[in-house]
Amino acid sequence: MYNYFIKRILHEKNFYISIIVGSAIAILHIIRDVLPYTDPSLGHCVYTKRIESYSISTFTSLLFMLMPILSGMVFSHVYRKDISKNYFHIINSKGKSKNYSRCLFICNFIVGGLVFVIPLLLNLYICFLLLPNRKINFLLDSSNAIPLIGKTSLFPELYYSHPLLHVFIYITLDFLVAAVFASLALAFSLFIKNQFIIWISPFIFCYIYNSIVTFLIPNGANAYCPTYFSVQASDGISPSGCLFFLLFGFLLSLLIYLWGVCRNEYI
Repeated sequence: MYNYFIKRILHEKNFYISIIVGSAIAILHIIRDVLPYTDPSLGHCVYTKRIESYSISTFTSLLFMLMPILSGMVFSHVYRKDISKNYFHIINSKGKSKNYSRCLFICNFIVGGLVFVIPLLLNLYICFLLLPNRKINFLLDSSNAIPLIGKTSLFPELYYSHPLLHVFIYITLDFLVAAVFASLALAFSLFIKNQFIIWISPFIFCYIYNSIVTFLIPNGANAYCPTYFSVQASDGISPSGCLFFLLFGFLLSLLIYLWGVCRNEYI
């Protein structure tokens, strides 16, 4: 069943559209926010200019604002399509619906995270080609780097001692956040028939979630808002806030998905 879904992913045009859109934004970031600063005398390096670290960039804001849609549009509509074409009912009649549902959820989770980190890795690779690969000096680079200090940023010691490891921690975090959005889109697809609404449902969920968190925690909401903590920021972030969203989003998507699967098996 996994081979079946992998082949379907590779034939999904949304898979390529999502990667192309994300990569285009990553390259535009290089053109506008990296190329003008490649002169070594300006003091920049890979870790001060990559798309995740330059949080005031328009392209950083655009890419992470689109994260829920880019990850959710790839494969979340497959379940609804298979139901409409009676393929799911054929699978169900053969007693293979549980295997189908499990494999679909896992494949959607992985591909949802993958399509978002590919542009990040492309941007990082080009930055390595254009900028020096050196550690960040807190004193010398204070005007160029985002200062990560204290308990309100993620692993500030690693940022200065092992910056590449810090980069991949953030990329892993972004993979998981995007994967959760993809899982939510898939879960909502079991109750929503309109394909466009399915694609934008993670974006709507993110907006509602951020609004509720901001209302409940007005002074510390950023720590729990995925579109904020997914980007390297100097304050307002905590591991507990990231973990809360990942667990809450994943468990919510899983519960809604299981509810929808059980519901559709008896229709």
